[in-house]
Amino acid sequence: MSKPAFLILAHEDQPLLELLTGQLLQFGTVYIHLDTKSSIPESFLENRPNLHIYKEFSIRWGHWSMVEATMFLADKAVADGATYLSYLSGNTLPVCSKEEFQEFLDEEGDYFEANPITDEEFANRNRAFQRRFTHRYIAFKSRRNFAGRLQRRLMREAFALTPKLNYKKSLGDMTLCHGIGFWSVKATTYTRAIIEAHGRPSLMKYFKATEISDESFFQTAFRFITAPKANTARTYVDWIGSGTPAFITKDHLKAIQDSDYIFARKFRSGDGELLSVFQENWSQD
Repeated sequence: MSKPAFLILAHEDQPLLELLTGQLLQFGTVYIHLDTKSSIPESFLENRPNLHIYKEFSIRWGHWSMVEATMFLADKAVADGATYLSYLSGNTLPVCSKEEFQEFLDEEGDYFEANPITDEEFANRNRAFQRRFTHRYIAFKSRRNFAGRLQRRLMREAFALTPKLNYKKSLGDMTLCHGIGFWSVKATTYTRAIIEAHGRPSLMKYFKATEISDESFFQTAFRFITAPKANTARTYVDWIGSGTPAFITKDHLKAIQDSDYIFARKFRSGDGELLSVFQENWSQD
């Protein structure tokens, strides 16, 4: 019998997180990790058997702590008997009907995006992309503002002067991949991938040292386990600027509604008119 679990990393917009959690609790167990720096209390929702809220890690942008917190939740879910895992951020919402959502869960398909980094692609990408995989990254406790971005840029420039990391040597017969950080996979797929990764000390050491590892660690490990299901992420994200996700607006409606996406990121609770569009679709029988 299918037993879905939803893994959520969150740090802000409590009203939206409450909306998302309420929707997901209708279908399975919800595991939430709140950044220790978040003002949202662990008690922001009343206790119930299929809701688990934790504050264990201080999450830093582009840092291994993102992966740590995700694995923390996934391991909890697997230990509780979950058969299907969906990893989401706290500003995500389902963008399909309840019927479509149930069909998605019943299928228990392995959905994730994993784009293999070939020698040709690597050579043709810009310097910032290349440095994600060839240079060390240390995330200080910087804020998500101009000063924080400046601090991270200076840190990257400093580490660009250090010897390069050899990802091919570190990964062995695994192919380095990158892709959207959000995924839905069978619990068995997750478990096999994590066991495989932990059995390779050089791989774990490599990803712990590199930038935005939450968009490459899981993708690399999942593709090694189940390659045919690569590049099928079911979360809609509109990337703008330097890899920053845009907020969902009315301009995104057609692209979302004409697709088979299950989730979309990122929403904000203040946009009530837009949220009502998806709430109406969700409420349909």
